[in-house]
Amino acid sequence: MVNSFGSSKTIRLPVLQEIEEEEKEEHTALGGSPPKLENLRLRDTDISSTGLAAFLSFCGSTLNTLDVSFTRVKHLDVIGQYCNTPLKKLNISKLELAPFELYKLVQRFHDKGIKLKKLIAGGSLLITTSATNSDLIKVSD
Repeated sequence: MVNSFGSSKTIRLPVLQEIEEEEKEEHTALGGSPPKLENLRLRDTDISSTGLAAFLSFCGSTLNTLDVSFTRVKHLDVIGQYCNTPLKKLNISKLELAPFELYKLVQRFHDKGIKLKKLIAGGSLLITTSATNSDLIKVSD
């Protein structure tokens, strides 16, 4: 990420597995459940599919909106795995995805009976296994 002064700034997230375990222990000790997060915006961060899985395993069942645009997320099935309520909005713009990733996500939601109200995928690249220039497909709004 580049700020207005031209220097770059990298945001590093803490080790999610440790935070997840500490938070779960704290909530369990208090007799409660994990917080009910409704909107998660990870746009333009350095998060990967593994990091996203850690977040969603903790709070994915209560989300209404999820923005993972401009991230390193490459596997969308993790969203379908942990999101158990209808998402009002999912933004996956500018992700580099294998062509079957979007299909797997839609299929997982269909199998769970979950409706996705709005999907934003502008500028995402669907990359085949032999990624040559002719194999890149741009998905636009």
